[in-house]
Order: sequence, then structure tokens, then C-alpha cells
Amino acid sequence: MRPSRNVLIGFGFVMILLLGWFALRFSQFFRMHQSFEPAAGGVYTETTVGELRNLNPLASKPTPLDQVVHKLLFRGLLEYNPETGQIEDALADYRVSEDGTKYTITLKSTAAFSNGDSVTTDDVIFTYSSVIAHPDFENAQLRELMEYTTITALDDKTLTFEIPEPYFYFPSALTVPVLHAQSFTGAFIEEITDPDYPSNRAPTGTGPFMLSSIIPSDSGTIRLFFKKNPHYYEKAPYIEQAVFTIFPDYHFFEKNPEWSTAFSWLPPSELKVFNARMHEQYIERSYVLPRWTGVFFQLDQPNMARNALRQALALSVPKKDLIEDGWGTIESPFFFDGVIGKGGYDPAGARALLRDGGIRYDSETKLRKVGEEPLQLRFLTSREPAVYAHMGQKLATHWRTELDIDVQFQALPQDEFLQALEAREYDVLLYGQNFGSNFDTLGVWHSEKSGDLNLSNLTNNGIDLLIYDIQRKGAQEDIFELSKRIDNLLPAVPIATPTYAALIAAELKGLPIQLKKPRTHADRFWGMHNWYFEERAVWNEAVRGKVLRSFFAWQREK
Repeated sequence: MRPSRNVLIGFGFVMILLLGWFALRFSQFFRMHQSFEPAAGGVYTETTVGELRNLNPLASKPTPLDQVVHKLLFRGLLEYNPETGQIEDALADYRVSEDGTKYTITLKSTAAFSNGDSVTTDDVIFTYSSVIAHPDFENAQLRELMEYTTITALDDKTLTFEIPEPYFYFPSALTVPVLHAQSFTGAFIEEITDPDYPSNRAPTGTGPFMLSSIIPSDSGTIRLFFKKNPHYYEKAPYIEQAVFTIFPDYHFFEKNPEWSTAFSWLPPSELKVFNARMHEQYIERSYVLPRWTGVFFQLDQPNMARNALRQALALSVPKKDLIEDGWGTIESPFFFDGVIGKGGYDPAGARALLRDGGIRYDSETKLRKVGEEPLQLRFLTSREPAVYAHMGQKLATHWRTELDIDVQFQALPQDEFLQALEAREYDVLLYGQNFGSNFDTLGVWHSEKSGDLNLSNLTNNGIDLLIYDIQRKGAQEDIFELSKRIDNLLPAVPIATPTYAALIAAELKGLPIQLKKPRTHADRFWGMHNWYFEERAVWNEAVRGKVLRSFFAWQREK
């Protein structure tokens, strides 16, 4: 006997109710046991100021914008992590011999170029032996390091770097981006780093993104278009595309800004005003780099060899009065290594030091004398950047007023300044030191660098030996000891370091909470393959793999 139509309708109605109830309860269960994970999609846009000079990451004197592009397009065997301040594996794993002189490099199976070619030892040897070790390669410090390094390929994925003696900073050399050897077949060294060479206009790299196009405009604006690299060794980025709009000057886009995921290279004094105009949609992410500006005392000059004079000048540097918006004061040139110098400001104590050191006040001239000779100091800086001239003028005026010293201050045009710098035609110099691409910052104080990086011409055997120990072992206690000795010798007074910031839209996720030790502006893009806009809901770990069992257990509890 067939069921009646009414029975079937009733049964269907009950089933609909049951399915509806189940769907409702299951939806509630899912919402209670869901988590969110990044999903592919979205376009990252950035508006910035800069100059694009060369897309080859081994070209000399890259601009900050060049370095950002290199960060998106290339990777090295190893990579610097600005969150931890450590050098970590990238395209390769590595191990170091017990005596610290042999680095065995094993390329990862996933290491590939953006065209799909695997990275092999041929590419690594081309990068280091054919390019970096070439006599005409322009980065002298990196070239000299490779001159004493023996590179041996064991197979297409394994090679060794052997150095004559342990060098704590050697892994930093292995962060150099690896070039695609086939892209430069038959090219001369001059062509390899030529921005107009075809392989540099359309680079084949190993980074998370590939360059799609460069579109200039008549107004001087440039647009860079990138798409994600599906062959990136870690994983393809979540963000599908990145577009950078490059202006020659902040004021070009300041008056009529268009929405962008990020704005960078804004003048520090304009950050908050600009964000207010954009309805506070952005989060300010600030950072400092391993660079500092200070005064250097030229120790080969008779007057500056006087410790009392150096101490007095150091005690009369009003750091907070000298700096401008976007700068912060520092007390040690090793601040990036967590070292705090003794510092101090005491003009009265400085005048006492001058008196006790035989640098007397002449009531007739109202200036200081050394014996019968008037004390004059030639104080130089560069007109570029303009902040140097502002800072130097304030400090020169302060020293004249507080210490009664005849300070002859000059802010020279760049060409004249570089000539005076090379000839060491100064008693006091106000200048900056930038260690963004140089992990070994100690050459500033080594005797061998007098006349070069050593702007004070400091020569001290004890300092040299301590630097040698640090370069071999990298011991933190030795860095503290070096800082203490530099403080006592006073070849220079560190004054300040600039603070940089970018405005980032809150909807962009996956960025590190804080970059504790970035070395370049490009480090702001570290981990960009993990950035995302889109999310998708998935089961959380508590129920993943046992959904139905967890649902019925949850239902019984209800």
C-alpha cells in the first residue's frame, strides 16, 4: 500500500525542518570553531618619492628605491632578518666548520628563478667569482673579501666558501642576491651592471615578485608594476600584484593625494598632518637604521690631539637643541648593537677642562689661546643634506658662545666638501656614517682606514687588536669594551640618528609587529610574501579532522 500524498508531504516537511535545524546548528558550531587564514588576492599600492637608477642588485651606489625593487625581485643564499637581527637561510642552508673558515652551502630544492629555472651552483659561482671577484667590480669591500675566498662546487646544488681565517661577519656576504647566469651569457662586467643591459631592464630574479612593466609619465612620475612570482622558494605571495607610484618630490602628490595602501618618504614634519588629511586611515610605522651623524675630531691636527679640548667640545654639544623633526639623539656610535655611551652635557665643566688643560681665556680678544697663539678650529660639513648645515651652524655658534673658541664654520658644496674630506683639511667635521649594507662597522676606528672611513685618523694598536678579536669572534663583551675605549679616547661625538616612518593602511595584514633592527629602507618589505588583504574561514585546530564527532559531542552538551 503506497503512502498517501499527505503523509509524503508531512514527511518532507519534517525533513526540511530537520535539515534547517541541522544547518542552523552546524552554522552556529562552525562560527564557534572557526579561525581565519590568509587567502590570495588583492593589490598592494604604494606612493613614494625616489629615483630609480639600476635594477641590477650588484650595481654600485643603489638608491633607496633601487634597494626596495631589489628586495622584491631578488634573494641571496642567506637573508638578513630585521625582526631578530640575525642572518638566516634563504635560497640555501649552510653549515660552518669548527674552525670557522669553511662554509658549506646547500641550495634548497625549491630555489628557483622567476622563469622557473632552478638555482644552481653555476649561478652562485657566476655571481661571486665572475662578478663580485672581478677586478673592475666597484664594491671594493665585497670584492676584496672575495679575493681571499676559495669557492668550490661539489655538485649542482652544493658548494663551499673557504676563507683564510675566521671572520664573524662573513655570512653577511652570502646575503648578496644571486644573479641568473644565463641572462648574462657572454656579457662583460661593465654590461652586467649597466642599467640599460636587456637583462637588467627585465630582470630574472628569485624574489617574491616579478617586474611587469615600468611606465614613466611626462610629469616625471614613474609607475612600477609587479606580479607575484609563482616560483618563489618559500611560497607564492598572497598579494597578486604590487604597484608603486614614484614621484620626484613629496610636494608633487601632497596637494592631491590618491588613496594608496602605503605612503613612504614623507617629511617627518608632515606625517601627522598628511594622515589627518587622509582621515586617519593609516598606521604610522617608524624605524631607525644603523646610521648616525656626529662630529669627528681630526687627531692629526696639533690642537685636536689635546684631550682636554676634545673633552670640552664633547661636553658642550647640546644634542636636543641641534636636531630637527625626524631625528633622535644617541650617546654611542654602537647604539644599534645595544650599547649606550656615557654622553653628558656640562658647559661649566668644559670651561674648567680648557683652563686646566692650558687653553686660557684672553680677556683682550675674548677668545681662547694655546700659549700665545689664538685657538682656531676649522669646522666643516656638507651642504647636502641641508640638515648638516643647520646642525653645524647651531653647534659652531654654541661653541663660540659657551667656550669662547674661534670656530671657523663652513658648509661646502658637495664637490669641495669631498676634496676637503679626502685631504683631511679640517679640525672638526660634522658628517654621517651609514652601515646599512656593511655589517662590519668597525673600520671607522681601525688604523688601516685612516684617510678613508676613519674620519678622525685614529691610530691605536689596542683599538686595532680589539677590532680584530671582534671580527674573529663577534663577542658582545668585546663590543662593549671597544665602546668604552672609544668613549675614553673621544675621536668623535655621536649626536643623532634619523627616524623614518611609513603610513600603512590598517587593512593590510601579516606585517611584523615591529622591525627591531632594519638595516636599509628595503627591510621594511621583509616577509612581504606573508602580507595579505583577503581572509577565508576554516576549521580551527580543535576540531580539524574530527568535525562530525566534535559537532555531536557539542550538541549533546547543549
